[in-house]
Amino acid sequence: MVKTNDGYFVVETKGREDVDVQYKDKRAREWGELALKLTKEKWGYLRIDQKDYEARVWKEFGELVQNRRLN
Repeated sequence: MVKTNDGYFVVETKGREDVDVQYKDKRAREWGELALKLTKEKWGYLRIDQKDYEARVWKEFGELVQNRRLN
């Protein structure tokens, strides 16, 4: 979990994708919507696949977010 000036992000690194990943991603987004209602703070979900993680090094969290699609 990462806290920024824009809210909170649940960040998951993923080494292997199986058939259930799409459902897990969907549920994580739904959880973020519920957390927003309860806390009145923005919650985002960010999955980083292993191949993308190994492809480059980020110095700041903002760089990572800019280069990834928020789920």
